[in-house]
Amino acid sequence: MVEILPNGTVRFAFLRRTDETVYLVGDFNNWDEGGTPMSRGPDGTHLAELSLKPGEYEYKFKVGQLWFNDDFASKYVPNPWGSENSVAIVPDGNGRGFPSQQASGPPP
Repeated sequence: MVEILPNGTVRFAFLRRTDETVYLVGDFNNWDEGGTPMSRGPDGTHLAELSLKPGEYEYKFKVGQLWFNDDFASKYVPNPWGSENSVAIVPDGNGRGFPSQQASGPPP
C-alpha cells in the first residue's frame, strides 16, 4: 500500500506478516534488491518512507527469493519477465499524476 503523507513523503507498506526482512525494490533505487530494507512494525507489517519527486514509480516487494506486487497499487504494468510491476503515483502539488514510463524491473 502506498500513502502520501502530509509532508510529501511517500510511505510504502507491505501488509503480509512475516518475520523475514522485506525489501522495497523499484526504479527509484535502480532495482537494488538490498538497497531499501523496510522496518518491521509491531503488528508484523513492514514500512518504508521515501522522498520522491512527482511521477510514476514501478516497484515490488522482495522477501527472501520471492517477489510480491502490492495488492493495493494504483495500477500494474507488464515487465520484461512476463509478470507485472506495481506502480505508485506521486502527484504534483495540484494532485495530478503523470503518464506511465516504459516497464522495467526485476524478474517475476
